[in-house]
Amino acid sequence: VVLGLSFILFCGLVTSSRSLQWSDELQRTQMEVANHPDSARANYQAATEMMRRTFGGGSGNPMAYQLVQLQYKRASELDPSSKAPLIGLLYLDCSAGLPGNAAVQSLLLARFAEARFTLGDRAAIQSLSALLIEERLCLDDRQAIALIDAGLSNHSADGAIRGMIYAVAMDFAMAKMHSPLLALNYAQAAVASNPGSVALRVNLIHLYIQSNRVKEAREEYDAIATRPIAARDQKAVVALKSVLEAIKNHENAR
Repeated sequence: VVLGLSFILFCGLVTSSRSLQWSDELQRTQMEVANHPDSARANYQAATEMMRRTFGGGSGNPMAYQLVQLQYKRASELDPSSKAPLIGLLYLDCSAGLPGNAAVQSLLLARFAEARFTLGDRAAIQSLSALLIEERLCLDDRQAIALIDAGLSNHSADGAIRGMIYAVAMDFAMAKMHSPLLALNYAQAAVASNPGSVALRVNLIHLYIQSNRVKEAREEYDAIATRPIAARDQKAVVALKSVLEAIKNHENAR
């Protein structure tokens, strides 16, 4: 009986301890690295969470910097095709107020141009727009454009990846280069790369409206309105419908 009760108590303590670890994302990710030191994903997630807790919150320190840098570098070494850990290293140095690491920039450029794109790279590409526009990677306009061009030159990139990269280029052209025409060209290229993406077509329609090309905006809208719309895109499509109806009402009232 005593042994049985002791075993039950032990199991309860282990469960409680594990529950506490998983309730704290920082502790959980660091434990994952300790248990799986050769996992690129574990190292990347641990570095990202530490980055969020320290430099992301404005409380960076040398010890946190060294740990984040170590784990991002380890993740990059364990997965030679990955882009996210290198983006993390640039973000880390920029957040710490350090000059850009030319070696990291060069390696990231090479991977965008030559390494195969994976499902994990998609989140990294989606984050690029904000990072480049808000200059959180400390890349100048020339370096940012070079990174975009490198990704577009990668022959292994499928239509979905190319569409995402063109969308980054569209955002950058609009926000940083202040060129609606160039942004529109990138948006058209994005749709041509991935015609099935409703999100990319929504971007294009907005740019058509901003460029006063309402007829083309309506044609694009009609092209997506007749097909099933995923739940994640329905709000954007409904908002577009309201905008186009408001334009039509204004035209009729003139």
